[in-house]
Amino acid sequence: MPFENEHTLQKFIASKEEESFHDQYEQAIRDVKSEFGKQYPLIIGGTKIKTDSTFTHLSPIDTRIVLGYLPRSSVEDTRNAINAARDSFDWWRKHNYKKRIEICRAGANVLSRRKFELAAWLSYENGKNRYEAIGDVDEAIDFIRYYCECMETNEGFSTLTRSAYPAETSRSVMKPYGVWGVIAPFNFPAAILIGMSTGALITGNTIVLKPASDAPIIGYKFAEVMEEAGLPNGVLNLITGPGAQLGQEIVGNEHVAGIVFTGSKKVGYEMIRRFNKTKPRPIIAELGGKNPAIVTESADLDEA
Repeated sequence: MPFENEHTLQKFIASKEEESFHDQYEQAIRDVKSEFGKQYPLIIGGTKIKTDSTFTHLSPIDTRIVLGYLPRSSVEDTRNAINAARDSFDWWRKHNYKKRIEICRAGANVLSRRKFELAAWLSYENGKNRYEAIGDVDEAIDFIRYYCECMETNEGFSTLTRSAYPAETSRSVMKPYGVWGVIAPFNFPAAILIGMSTGALITGNTIVLKPASDAPIIGYKFAEVMEEAGLPNGVLNLITGPGAQLGQEIVGNEHVAGIVFTGSKKVGYEMIRRFNKTKPRPIIAELGGKNPAIVTESADLDEA
């Protein structure tokens, strides 16, 4: 299946249906508003767990809006999530790569169907306008579909290689690492979070996903999407809460095989140093960046 960008807005404009784009976004805003104030659980080993300790998640566009109440995960919760991912790894890695592609493609299709809902959540969680929000979700869908195509084109990255001797068969095989900690940022709550998660999942790894505390509901919605797509329990485990405390446990836990992180240079460098203190382990770190947006007091937030 050839890769094709989602390009939602561009397709509406090309077909002269831009008004329909706005109608669907406005309906998604109404639907999302009806969910404000919900309490969200952790997801560990497929079980949804509500905690006694929660934090109130406010919208940056209007701090009077309570978007929801999220679990303040403990170190023990984080360890449980890592253990659940570890328990699921052996059988997930043995899934045929074509089955993993099938599940991830199904996830991309669910995301495409729910794109306006997630874009509306992005606007309230992150402050992006509708064009930026739908672009963020489009990029997430593109990541999944592109990774699926890469796996398919390369036949799961298991290929015969030239042999040194006539009676020898040589093969290069990409093997999954194990449990990956996915620590996602606030700036692209859908695209980066979903791209990092899918890269680990489709290659046979299991994950502990920690979305940014300023945009945690998108992480929960992604877990919902993958559950609907048929991802088995325990392959994706979701924790929410303070990054410093939970990140320390992920970095320090010997059962975490790899980490993917987007955030500050200071935190990333310290993470790299600590994670490789006892043995070499892969860590993919996207660090730094400044991109402020200034909104004046005269701005019409509803119009924005």
